Amino acid sequence: MEATRQGSFALLDEVAARGWRLARLAGSAGSLPAGDLDSALRLALDLAGEPCGEGDAAAWHEPLITEAKRRLYPETFPAPTSAVEAVAGYFVPLAKAVLAEQTRHGSGIVARLPFEPLADDEIARWPSGEEYRRMLRHIEGDGVLLCLAMVEAWQGFSTYQHILGVAGLALWIGRQLAKVVAVDLPLLHGAAVGHDIGKFGCVGDEVRRIPRLHYYYTHTWYQDRGLLSIGHIATTHSVWDLELVRLPVETLLLIYADFRVKESAGPGEGMGIISLAESFATIRDKLENLDKEKIRRYRGVYRKLRDLEEYLQFLGVELNPPGFDCPTPPRPSCPKELDIVAVLAGRQRPDAVALATGRTLATVRRLLVTAHNLGVMERLRDLPALRALIEEARSFESWRDLRTYLTILGEYAPALSREQKALAFDFFMELLGHRDDDVRYHASNGIGDLLAGPEDFWRKDLPDGIVLRPERRRRTPKRTWRRPSGCCTPCRSCCGASSAAPSPTSDARRGSGSRRTSRAASATAGRSSACMSASRWRFAWSTFRSRTGPASWRSRRRGASTRSPRPG
Repeated sequence: MEATRQGSFALLDEVAARGWRLARLAGSAGSLPAGDLDSALRLALDLAGEPCGEGDAAAWHEPLITEAKRRLYPETFPAPTSAVEAVAGYFVPLAKAVLAEQTRHGSGIVARLPFEPLADDEIARWPSGEEYRRMLRHIEGDGVLLCLAMVEAWQGFSTYQHILGVAGLALWIGRQLAKVVAVDLPLLHGAAVGHDIGKFGCVGDEVRRIPRLHYYYTHTWYQDRGLLSIGHIATTHSVWDLELVRLPVETLLLIYADFRVKESAGPGEGMGIISLAESFATIRDKLENLDKEKIRRYRGVYRKLRDLEEYLQFLGVELNPPGFDCPTPPRPSCPKELDIVAVLAGRQRPDAVALATGRTLATVRRLLVTAHNLGVMERLRDLPALRALIEEARSFESWRDLRTYLTILGEYAPALSREQKALAFDFFMELLGHRDDDVRYHASNGIGDLLAGPEDFWRKDLPDGIVLRPERRRRTPKRTWRRPSGCCTPCRSCCGASSAAPSPTSDARRGSGSRRTSRAASATAGRSSACMSASRWRFAWSTFRSRTGPASWRSRRRGASTRSPRPG
């Protein structure tokens, strides 16, 4: 009863602070249930001059949920009526007071893992901190948490508790791991808070395909607000993403937390944090078109999560937040003298690895592989990190040192964002002028892998009627390459234009003739990005052939080396 009074007083304090005056509920507002969104709705109806009885609130649930989704996706949902807009203007601040009351006196994940922004020192430590601050403003301005709570309270979907649980668990583990391994907490927390926000962008028949389509709408929400780095992590949270590419530690922690925060098996328990093994069985039973091959693939991605969990346990990370008690596997058995982080950093000799035998040897191998992948992906986390890596590579002149960086960029290219791939492409283009033919050869191969790779932009499902821009489509490389006669003429295959159309670079060639002027005129004339990519590839290939020479290139294809001998 005391909690009820405090909650009602919190609503009345909000009404008084804004200078609003109640009419029909002026005498009974103090008896409204605490922590209930319907209490805020009845007060909002009274302030808007609408009927506010106990049975009148239910009729406003669907219009207000639609208005909350419209704030997330303005182009998808219709504009509200004047009555809905008036009620929403009173309801939103009152509902936020209810959410604060649920955090203080509620139960379950909402009270034990509430949404709390990072501390200022945690934000300022990373280049993504400014983007994280902008995301917090959008979370507040768009009413993201309120929309989640409304859908859970009025429609029965537990997305609100799931997102809070994933964000809380990922941040709990990330803060512990950050003491040993570099973890970008703004990226991790910002991606975890909105990783399922795309579920509210599906309409009509798309609702049946929410598990497949919400990745696209999550991407559009982040992209429309300029949150590219956080959105790249938030979009890549499917377990099947583990199957194709190596991922940074922030994405791995997000997938791990999303894997463990599920509906509990016990009756009436609701959303909770379960063990990795229990979640494996839960998700397996929900897979579509389940057969032996899909079970084999699913076990493969599960083993990657299990390897991550073993590494976390090896580093002494507590897997369960306070207040949550679920079984955890035993700590991996390793030689006591082994410090994997120190070994990979070069501070300790790997002599202790020789003491591992039997199953311990396999465990040490998995830990070393996991730690190595996390260390490499730390250097490829975002654009600033990749720029630092490329600047470090530019400081080396030896072909042996450059080959290491070329190998890393080539093997981990599928995990890079589109902006990072463009940066790697420019670096490969610079190396085409290197004095060693071996570096030029591998740089040209890297360019080909970036342009002809199957994972150009988007490999998940798309809503019906959505046509991505040419640079987002998968392109199949042609087997026969034709050397251009100076420019890239639009054609049906790459630009969708007629082959008889005039070349967009012809006008530019009549001017100064410089490559920069030609490229600007081409962009002005509307040349597509797919055509630009083909032109850049032909330029890179022709440059490589001209600098290495046909004879040198043919001898390399036969396996001979054209590198001049070096002293020593």
